[in-house]
Amino acid sequence: MKTRPLTKSLEAAWSGCVLAWRNERNLRIHSAATVLVAAAAIALGLSAMECSLLALTVGLVLSMEMMNTAIEGLVDLVSPEYHELAKAVKDGAAAAVALAAAVAVIIGLLVLGPAAWRFAAATAQNVRADTRDLYSIDGGAAQSVWVSHAHRWREE
Repeated sequence: MKTRPLTKSLEAAWSGCVLAWRNERNLRIHSAATVLVAAAAIALGLSAMECSLLALTVGLVLSMEMMNTAIEGLVDLVSPEYHELAKAVKDGAAAAVALAAAVAVIIGLLVLGPAAWRFAAATAQNVRADTRDLYSIDGGAAQSVWVSHAHRWREE
């Protein structure tokens, strides 16, 4: 087998990503979920370890989606007409993606859930404190109280 330059391998991989992006709705859905998870991780100030776990999980789901795309394409090429075995192969590949996505949801809840809960609890506590503070502060200073209390949750 002849080896090709690394740049050619990377071009082929990028071409596969673009093709899958254009043709696979589920890949676009998983990518949108990835953006939301990344935004939540940043907003909640997750640790490097927590972000790493989320990145690995997202990478697994996206990789499984790409493999599913490749398997479905190969099955369609080899068996253009309906065949039970072809259906079983496609269903198995789709099940692998579904399983990876389910595990990703569980990991996402385990990692993001506690941080989101801390944020919600701190926000509720700050709103109560701000409400008390607003009774004794004129309108001009009220804005600075809201801003200072909004950042308290990160310190707790």
